Order: sequence, then C-alpha cells, then structure tokens
Amino acid sequence: MWKHAVSELRLHPGRYIATLIAIAISVGFISAISIFVNSQQNAMERLAALPMSQADLIVRLDDTPVDEAISRLSSVAGVDGVAEMPISMLYYLTHGDRSAQTNLYQVPQEWQHWAQVVEGRLPAKKGEVALSRGAMADLGARVGDTLSAEGEEATFTVVGVTDDPSALFATTGYVSPDAEDLYAWELAVRLTPGASEPTTLAAVKRQAAELGQHISVVTGDEARSESLLSLTDGFDALKNMLQAFAAVALLVGAITIANTFTILAAQRRRQTGLLRAVGASPGQVQGRLMVEALLLGAVGSLVGLGLGALVAWIGGFVTESNYFGLALRPVELLLAWLAGVIATFVAAVVPSLRAARTRPIEALQSVPTAAEARRAGLARAIVCGVTGVV
Repeated sequence: MWKHAVSELRLHPGRYIATLIAIAISVGFISAISIFVNSQQNAMERLAALPMSQADLIVRLDDTPVDEAISRLSSVAGVDGVAEMPISMLYYLTHGDRSAQTNLYQVPQEWQHWAQVVEGRLPAKKGEVALSRGAMADLGARVGDTLSAEGEEATFTVVGVTDDPSALFATTGYVSPDAEDLYAWELAVRLTPGASEPTTLAAVKRQAAELGQHISVVTGDEARSESLLSLTDGFDALKNMLQAFAAVALLVGAITIANTFTILAAQRRRQTGLLRAVGASPGQVQGRLMVEALLLGAVGSLVGLGLGALVAWIGGFVTESNYFGLALRPVELLLAWLAGVIATFVAAVVPSLRAARTRPIEALQSVPTAAEARRAGLARAIVCGVTGVV
C-alpha cells in the first residue's frame, strides 16, 4: 500500500500541487508566527540585557547614596571599576512627518559601552542625542538634524550614529549624562583582569552588607538571565492571539484540502473501479488514499516549515532583529508539522470513504484521449485567463 501510494505521488505530481500549496500555506502561517514572535522576543530581551553586557557583577541598591556605594565598592580588592547602570527613558522622537519610539540611555562610562559609534560622536551636553542606525532610518534623519520629543518642550540635535541592533518597536539612542536626573538603583562592577570572580564576589557582598541590609549582589550572567525572562508574558499573549488566526487558517486549509481530495477522487474513479475489478476491497482503496494523504501532509507540512522560516526571516530583516538570529523552538515547530499532517489526514477521510464505494463498473466508463485532454486543458486555460484579465 505504501509502495503504491509513493508511486502514485511520483508518477502524477501535478494532481497534488493544489493540496501541497494549501498544506504549506497553513503550516507556514503557524510556523511563521512562532518563529517571528519568538525571534522578536529574543531580540528585545537581548536588547534589554545589553547595558549590563560588560559587567562582571551587578549590585542592587536600596536607599544607599550612590556616590557612597561607588566609593566603598571601588576600594574592594579585585574591583577595577564601578559605575551606575545605564537607565533608559522612552521617548517618541519626531523628525518632519516621521516618528520613532526610542529608548534613550545616558552615555555610560567608556568601559560599559556595548555599541560603537559609526558616524559623528556621542552626546557631550544637554540637547544632543546619538541614535542607532535603525532609529535614524525610521526617522529619515541625518547627523545635524533637529528632533522634537512628543510631550517634551526640549529638542535634540543629532550628533552621532551608533551600530546598536534593533527589534520590533525598539530602537536605541543616547543623551548626555546630565540630560536627565535619573535615579540609579543598580551598579555595574568590572573586575580586574585575572581577579577570581568567586573571591571578589564574596568581598563585594561583605562590603555591600556593611552599606545596607537590602543590598544584593549577583553575577553579570545571573542578571542577564533574569533580564532575558522579563518580557516573556507579554510576548506569549501576543503569540497566543496570533495563533488563533493561525488556527482559522488551518481550518480553511483543511476545507481546501478536502475539496481537492474530492476532485482527485472523482478524477480517479476509473482507476479506482479497475482496482475494485481486480479484487481490491473498499478498505484497501480507502487505505491507499489515506496513505497518500499522510504522505502529502508530511511533505506539505515540511515545506510549510521552510516557508514559515523564510517569512519570519523577512520580517526580522524589516525589524532588524536578524542581528540576533532566528529563534527556532523545536517543540513548537514539531507541533505545527503535526497539525498540518493531522489536518490533511482528517480532511481526506470523507473523500476516501466516497472513493471506497466506487463500483467495478466505473472502470468501463469512457475517458478522453491524451490529445482530447490537452485540448480541453488549453481551452480551460484560455477561458480562465481571459476571465481573469477582465
């Protein structure tokens, strides 16, 4: 049965193109949503973690004065530098008739820089701003242009461009350290090259305990891991909402697949009648069609996964999140593939049952010759083409 089904697919691939396309589109929609949303989540989480990317330790303050904490922690053996963790404020910047949502950070200390300046310089005084290439593209701005901020009376002059990566609804910029009076609640600590992290961590914790009871110290890796989990709930809600549309697409695809199999079964009535005439049982006829549906579902769903990955990559190219790569979750992709296979299998049940009832007498019906079939196909193509143009 499997051998016969494979032979049918190999010898008459044209019969199954419409079914393959319907399956691929349905599964591609599901997988594209999964890959795109997961990739955007990964990009935004990693963007949020970039300000602490150069820190070996993170100290979380309570109400301890920042200057005192920096002074005390800088005296610990093995500590090479202590600085306030860069904090961002969300601005809606406008240039002409274009706007962009941008996270503006105070310019960090040199050892904390996580991006490079590719044009101009970083801000040195109030009223100056440097933006990532993504933000500059969104605004259609150039170095020297003046930007306004929604809800703010101040304006900004663009003095530089950085190579910060972007993601969905997220671009980055920098303002001078005295541009905003932001409260620092975390300190970044850099260790002296060659210093033992466990030893220095213990010493920093002892010094922090003397500063305040509620001050905590974690490694940079621990802080970055926590930051990577901070946006999960919001993106899960977005993904679940989009997956509801994917389910509708899969249902529509199943209807298309069922209709296509119905047409296929009608086209093959003479062949099915011949099988019945030589002794095939209704169960064997139905089984053969169901095996074909299973193979079609497997191949079409696999093509759909590739199509979904391509669509997600194009979306990531537009949002610039491809800097961080595509986030492929095997379990979700496996579920998308299984959904396509099951939908195809279920959609083929009714057409295969009808085909199984074909009587051997159907083998005697007249069929057009190859030349007649070609002429009929050409006539249909012309009529459909003219109708489509009109």
